[in-house]
Formats: sequence, C-alpha cells, structure tokens
Amino acid sequence: MANHIFTLQPTFTQGLILGQLSVILLLAVVLKYLFLNSEPRVVGDHASIHPGTGKPGRSGKSSTQDPNASVSSGDHLSLSEPETLQWFNEILRQVFHNYRREIRGSLDGDEGDEFVRRKIELAINELRPAKFMDFIKVHSVDIGTSAPSFSKVSIVRNTPSSLPPTNTVFHITYTDSISISISTSILLHYPSANFARLPVALSVSLALFSSELHLQPPSPDSLTPEFTVSLAPDFDLELQINSLMGSRAKLADVPKVHEMIQTQVRRLLLQKGIFKIVLPSLTRDKVPTSSQQDQI
Repeated sequence: MANHIFTLQPTFTQGLILGQLSVILLLAVVLKYLFLNSEPRVVGDHASIHPGTGKPGRSGKSSTQDPNASVSSGDHLSLSEPETLQWFNEILRQVFHNYRREIRGSLDGDEGDEFVRRKIELAINELRPAKFMDFIKVHSVDIGTSAPSFSKVSIVRNTPSSLPPTNTVFHITYTDSISISISTSILLHYPSANFARLPVALSVSLALFSSELHLQPPSPDSLTPEFTVSLAPDFDLELQINSLMGSRAKLADVPKVHEMIQTQVRRLLLQKGIFKIVLPSLTRDKVPTSSQQDQI
C-alpha cells in the first residue's frame, strides 16, 4: 500500500506542516486585527488618531560655525569685517508679516487659521498618490510669527581693488513656531484590492534652521547678468516630529519614519536652495523694425 503524507496517525512531517501553518495564521490574525484597519474605505475618511500639535519652544541653540570658514583664505583674497544687518532684519520681518497676512486671506484669528488649513489641505491632496494613500486630513497649521535673521555678513574681495567682489557670505538663523499636523491611511492592495488600511498620523514642527547663504554677483562679461543665491550644503536643520501608526495597537514615534521625513526635507531644501535673480540689461541689442530696415 502506498504511503500517504496525511494519515490518521500523526507523524513528524504532519506536525511540522501544521505547526508552520498555525504560526502563519496567527501572524495574519495579529496584523489584520491589531495593526491594520479592515473597514471599508470611505471617500474623504481619515484616521481618527492624530498626535498633539504642541509647538516647539524656541531653541536657544546658536551655530558656532565661523561664517568665513567655508571661504578660501588664499593670498589673492581678503575678507571684510563681519557686520550686522539689524536694519535688514527689521524690513524682512515686515515683509514676512505682509506675506502671512496674504496667505491667511487677510483674516484674523480662527478664521485665518481655518483659511490656511483648507488651502494647504487642498494643495497636498492634489499631489498625493491616490492609489496608495487615502485622503490626507490636515488638522492644524501654524505658519509662524517670526522671520529669518541675517548676521555676520562678510564680503570676499579680490586683492586688486579694481576687481569686483567674488562672493558675499551671510549667516542665517530661523527659529519659529511653524508646524503642521496631518493624518491619513496607507492603502494595502495585497492579497486583494483595498485589503486593509494602515492609519498614519504625523505632526512636524520647525525647531531650528541655520545655514550660510552665499550671494555671487554677476560676471562682468555675462550677456544676462544675474545674482546667484545658494545655501551651504552643510546647513543645520532640526525638526520636532511626532508620529502614530496603527489602528487598535499603535506604534508611536517610529525612528525610521522620523529619519525619512528629515531626509526628504533636507533633500527638498538642497534642490530649491539655489536660485538666480536676473537683472535687467541696459545694453541689450534691439531688433530693428521693418520701417527702420527700409530706411537702411
């Protein structure tokens, strides 16, 4: 008689197979009913959990980097004495105040906060990958009250005084109450479409931003003169991040999530940290009109 794997008498092979199946089934039940939300997806629905929106205290940390450290100190260069920019910082605060007023729709109090919240919620949901991420609910937004502070300005000059300066170095420090609190769900499509949702809630606040800012004047030989403004790649960025993941059993403040957010923000700042200011040209050649060509 042929031997069969499954018989009425338990064998070692049967016990091994049944043991592995029971472990897999137990893990599936734990993931399904503790960490994942298997309720039907509702358009516009969002996770009911969200971390507190505590605002970070203003950090008293100040960078100890020498603003002239990243500039070459060869024989052909000399640095001017650093000077303060209190007058410029005051103007900058007024500019930021006017922009915040515009972002809030010229509304005060809770009405202005709600106007900003709806505006940001609409913008980020237009960019979200709808296939893998549920509706993003913005719970609160704080656009801050302060402005970046410039200090320790130094001008890098060529030794011959007839040559224009090659670079101007600013030191910028920004501490404010900027924060955003959101919640959404990651959609899982395995083993079937919309199999489950993983609720995620995040709260991100700015604690400190500090960097050198380099301003390079246009070249005298350039046909389109422009200023180049760039951030130093080794800028200091400190974010306060709170996170919650899961439905019934929640994982709080996962380090990998915080590291990913910090990395993405730094990458975005590096990409957007170089921009050019084109100056109008006073000697640009003009194309003669048809009447002028006839006269010639």
